Amino acid sequence: MPLPSLLLLATCYDLGVWSSIVIMSQTTFDFAAKAHPVCYKALLIIVLCILLGLNANAQSAPTAAEAMEQIVTRLSAVMTSDELSAITVASAGKLITHEEKLQLSTGHWFFETNVPVVVSVMRSTRQTTAPFWLAEREFEKTDLTVSNTEGWKYEVWQKSFPAGTVGLGINGFDNHLPHYFVAVRPQNPADNLTLRGFHPSNQVVHTMQAGSLTYHDWTELVLENVPESLQGQKLLTTIRGRSREASLASGFRSTPFPSTLEPTSVHLTWSDDPKTTQNIQWRASAQVEQGIVQFRKSESNKPFRNSAGKLTVMSDRMLVNDPKCHWFNTRITGLAPDTVYEYQIVHPRHDRRSAWLTFRTAPADDRRFRFLHISDTQDPKGTREAFEQMTKTGFEADFILNSGDLVDVGNERQDWDMLLNYGETWLSRIPMMPCIGNHDARLGLGAELYLTLFDLPDNGAEEIPQDASYTFRYGNTEFFVLDVMSDLEPQTRWLAEVLPKSSATWKIAMLHFPPFLIEGYVPRIERDWGSLFQEHEVDLVLTGHVHYYARSYPIRDGKPSADGRGPIYVTSVTIPSREFERVPPRNIAKIFGGGRIVNVIDIDKNQLRWEARTTAGELKDEFTLLK
Repeated sequence: MPLPSLLLLATCYDLGVWSSIVIMSQTTFDFAAKAHPVCYKALLIIVLCILLGLNANAQSAPTAAEAMEQIVTRLSAVMTSDELSAITVASAGKLITHEEKLQLSTGHWFFETNVPVVVSVMRSTRQTTAPFWLAEREFEKTDLTVSNTEGWKYEVWQKSFPAGTVGLGINGFDNHLPHYFVAVRPQNPADNLTLRGFHPSNQVVHTMQAGSLTYHDWTELVLENVPESLQGQKLLTTIRGRSREASLASGFRSTPFPSTLEPTSVHLTWSDDPKTTQNIQWRASAQVEQGIVQFRKSESNKPFRNSAGKLTVMSDRMLVNDPKCHWFNTRITGLAPDTVYEYQIVHPRHDRRSAWLTFRTAPADDRRFRFLHISDTQDPKGTREAFEQMTKTGFEADFILNSGDLVDVGNERQDWDMLLNYGETWLSRIPMMPCIGNHDARLGLGAELYLTLFDLPDNGAEEIPQDASYTFRYGNTEFFVLDVMSDLEPQTRWLAEVLPKSSATWKIAMLHFPPFLIEGYVPRIERDWGSLFQEHEVDLVLTGHVHYYARSYPIRDGKPSADGRGPIYVTSVTIPSREFERVPPRNIAKIFGGGRIVNVIDIDKNQLRWEARTTAGELKDEFTLLK
């Protein structure tokens, strides 16, 4: 006798997102269990297989990022660079297939709900063209608006969804900032709403109300005006940089320095003791799979030693004239202190060599040394002019510190190509030790390129990216480098551990955002890191970000010290900048605008001499510290 109504399987497809419903009555199971035990077991196996298969489909739901990879690959193969650069918001939609459009409509941001819900999408009113999928998927534009503390206004689009998967689309083809954000409420107020199965997986859920943040990369930016009907809903936050994920319009770029068979972008850093080690990094085209550094003591006529380069593949699908290149790094060890070495980079399979270059290791004792402090080199033209002028002026140093915003857009490789090519004359012979600025980890997208390009000490705070914070010692001075774009708390714990252990005569910290130089600007950094700098007698704190030069008095307890003791905070800018025309804050001892500043720091045992000079050599500020 056949089993009645064994299984009804309804498989629904909502604009590209698979959801499956298995419906079976308890009566059917009871009947099968008693009358047909063999069939009952077979039925359970069938249902289990169906559920497992449906779950596998859910886990492999296509994403918008996968669609964009396919779209960019296809378009790049059939269109010229000029045609790619000419794509507009209007033309972008005509260049994608129906299936790709479905993925872009639902695979950018999705999650699962346990009950029927109403989803609200808050879209910036400054965006010229609304994302295509809002109207196509029958989201309704309401009369509601939301705004934040910057005065940005958002219109509210809403749609009801059954329990299950909710898929939302891209922010648009136009790379518009800011990205939309989302609120969710149950259709039935009595239901207990649960959200799970998020993509991206690191989703944070807040409460929709005044004072809530919407972007993880700008925590000080919070909601100000929230309509009463939206208050208390589950708020899904994001990062501003997600708007870039589908930027076909004006998204294709080119680099003025495409990689070749030649070694280029050569620069030096340290990840270990500057007395006995040297890291050398460079770039080549994807055809070059082997790179070697030959080195020896300068003018020694001894045989060269070889150090093989470790290869990293770097890809940027939107870089039309150089989408893939190879990055090499080698760590040379066993060097003699205070010694000049000559080196040459060789690509043996292509018979390509760099010019002969030199570097000098740090001295073994506490003899006098000099370093330069630069910052905010993010403007390519200004940076090129700065390095050229520094060469003409005759600046010299043992190494360089750069306190962040090395480039303008940290996840676009052409910006790094320009920095490292314009600065190669300097950076191939003098190590540069940087820290991460907000432009280097732009819009919450992370500092992946920075962390790939600079091989730095792996001795910093845990729970943040490796090499994002670190310390190194040169002579009688220890440097503590921090990352304002990563979580501050683990770095606070790290500082509290390493600062008391330092036996250095001089302690210098470097970070991008400037504490105590703008009233109320970074209160948490001032409270957590500033207190540690004060407690453990850090002498200088080098910063950037604000695009003018400012030096504080010695600071204790947040104000100028009465006894002249306490850390001195300095912010500086190396590219051209505006003049400073406001009333200086109370902590400021010296302030001026105009930019083009290189700070020259000489340390000679118990004396630290500071000179702030323009790239043309004009003295703008000076002071001396003694111990």
